Amino acid sequence: MAELIVTGGRRLEGSVRIPRSKNSVLPILAAALLCEGESRICDVPCLSDVDTSLALLNAVGACACREGTDVLVCASNKMKPSVPDSLSGAMRSSVYYIVPLLYRCGEAHISFPGGCRIGARPINLHIEGLRAMGAEIETHPNTIICRAPKGLHGANFCLSFPSVGATETLMMAAAFAKGRTVLCGCAKEPEITDLARFLRRCGARIQGAGGTCMTIDGVERLKAVAHTPIPDRITAATVLFGVAACGGDVTLTGVRYSHLNAVLHTLSAMGAELCRPEPGVLRIRMEKRPDAAFVTTGVYPEFPTDAGPLFAAAALQATGESMIRETIFENRFACAAEFCRLGAEAHVQNSRLYINGISGLKGGQLASQDLRGGAALVIAALAAQGKSRITGTEYIARGYEDIAQLFGRIGAELYWEN
Repeated sequence: MAELIVTGGRRLEGSVRIPRSKNSVLPILAAALLCEGESRICDVPCLSDVDTSLALLNAVGACACREGTDVLVCASNKMKPSVPDSLSGAMRSSVYYIVPLLYRCGEAHISFPGGCRIGARPINLHIEGLRAMGAEIETHPNTIICRAPKGLHGANFCLSFPSVGATETLMMAAAFAKGRTVLCGCAKEPEITDLARFLRRCGARIQGAGGTCMTIDGVERLKAVAHTPIPDRITAATVLFGVAACGGDVTLTGVRYSHLNAVLHTLSAMGAELCRPEPGVLRIRMEKRPDAAFVTTGVYPEFPTDAGPLFAAAALQATGESMIRETIFENRFACAAEFCRLGAEAHVQNSRLYINGISGLKGGQLASQDLRGGAALVIAALAAQGKSRITGTEYIARGYEDIAQLFGRIGAELYWEN
C-alpha cells in the first residue's frame, strides 16, 4: 500500500458528506445470498473489505459486481460451501457467510475469520446459537464445518454477551429456520436494526430489532430488494474528533444524530460547539484546545469501542489528563506507542489509556497496526506541527474509502505516496 504523507497544524473548515456504513454493508452483502433474485445494495463505499466481500461472493459461486456506486448480488444454483482461506482470513466479516452457505449448500466450510489484531474475537456464541437451532458443527484448529441435514429449527437462545456478529448471524439463521426463534441478550447497534430492515423488506418476519430481545418467525423464501444502508457513524466520529483535535468549523451531511449520542456528549464535554441546522446535518466548531475528558467504551448505546482511538487522538491536544477505559478489546490501544513518536505523553495500563495533553506535538514516522488505530494516527498527525509519514495504510483502507480525500475536503494537507 501507498504511504500517507500528512502535514499538520492546519485548521479544518468546510463540509463533508458521510458515506454509508461499512459495518452495515458487510453483513447485508452476505444476507443477500438468502434472497431469490438480484439484490441491489445502494451507495456502497469503495473499501478493501467490500472488495474482499465481492471476491468471496464470486469465489463461492454467487454473482457479485459493482454497478456505479451500487453493488449487485445474486445467488446461483452452483454455489460452493467452502470459502477460500485467503479470503476468510482477510476480514472478520467472513463469519457472516456461514449461515448463507448453510442455507444454499446444506453445509459451510470456513476458516476462522481474520481482521484487525485488536484482541480476542471468539465466535463461540455464533456456534452455540446455531447448535441450539439444529446445526451440526465441527471445529478444527483452523476451520469450522457446519451442517444442517434436517434443516434449522426455531429455538430460544440467550446470548451471554451482546455480540454484534453473533446477533446478526443468528438473525439470518432464524429468518429461514422452521418455527419461531426468540433471541435474548441481543446487541442493539444501529447496524443490527439496518440488517433487520433489509431482511424485513425481503420478507423476513422479525420483531424487536434494536432491543434486548428479538422474535423471528422463519419463512420459506426471501425476495431480493434494493436497499440503502445507514450512514457510517464511525466515519462521522472520525471527522468530529479530527475537528476537535485540529480546531475548525465543519459541517457534516448525511448523518444520523441518534446514532452518535455518546460521541456527541463526549465532544460537548471537551468543549466542542455542536448544532443541527437541519435534518441530517451536523455542524461542529472548535475554537480552543479540547478540555480533558474521561470515557468508558461499551456496547451500544454506550461510547463505541471503534471510536476509542479517535477520542484518544483528540485528547492528545487537551488541557490536562484524559483517560479512556476499554471494555471490549484488550489490544485496542496499539496506537498509543505511535502517539509517543509525535512527542505525546500517553501510556496504557491494564485496560486504560492515560493521556496527558500537551500542545506542540511534532510530526514523525508512524505505523498503523489496525483500522481505527490507523485513523487515530491520521488525526494525531493532522494536529501535530510538521510532516508525518504513516505506513500500514492497508488497515485504514479497510474502513475508509480514501481518508486523504475525506480530510482534504475540509482543508487538511495530506496525500498518498507510492
